[in-house]
Amino acid sequence: MDTSFLDIFKTVAIGLGGSVVVAVLFLYPFWRCLSRAGFSPAWSLVILIPYCWPFTIAGVAATLAFVPWPALAGPAEATSWRALSRNRWISLPREEAARHHLYGLQGWLLTFYVLYALGFVVQLIMKIVPSLYGTDVDDEYLNLYGIGPAQGMFINVVNLVYGLLMLIFMPLKRSWVPASIITCALLSWLIFVAVITIYGTVNLQVNLYFLFGGSFAGLYAWYWLQSKRVNVTYRNRVPAAPATD
Repeated sequence: MDTSFLDIFKTVAIGLGGSVVVAVLFLYPFWRCLSRAGFSPAWSLVILIPYCWPFTIAGVAATLAFVPWPALAGPAEATSWRALSRNRWISLPREEAARHHLYGLQGWLLTFYVLYALGFVVQLIMKIVPSLYGTDVDDEYLNLYGIGPAQGMFINVVNLVYGLLMLIFMPLKRSWVPASIITCALLSWLIFVAVITIYGTVNLQVNLYFLFGGSFAGLYAWYWLQSKRVNVTYRNRVPAAPATD
């Protein structure tokens, strides 16, 4: 059997195996999440399509983040007091919100901001002075993901733009910031997945990285939607029911 055919077969087998593992891990949770939100749970079956699961994870996260939940509309809303206590907020004047103890770039918000700043600086150093990184960045992309210098440069540029946008957006304290940050995070991750899938080599390590990235993207979107500090700082609103911080 030709060696190149063996390589292709191994790549396809690993990719299919990763898709099966992801489907087993995510199919039931997605089914339950979509069902409880009032959407058709059958959409979660899309994750069974090989190699489509990174986009399915991002799609479900974006749907739950930005699309109104049918389960919280109409008469059913009055019977679900626990859902209301988690999802209904009381708006405050900006001046009053600014006096709230959760207002400001502190806690996890400050942690994320520092990480973005460090990541932005590291990306610049890796491209401007690659010798300080200890190895050639293009070789690292080739060894890890099987992509060439052009694709590696494109990913670096996307990461730099993303980090710069986060550094600009987060201190602004405007209501549109959370949705913009979620959108930028999902787009940057999907661009990375698309570049590696089209131009690189999909193996077990890459599938695990995609799995970690998809899980983090979902948790990250949830934080920017449900965090009390985020809602007080950017949307000037507090939970309607008492809740522990």
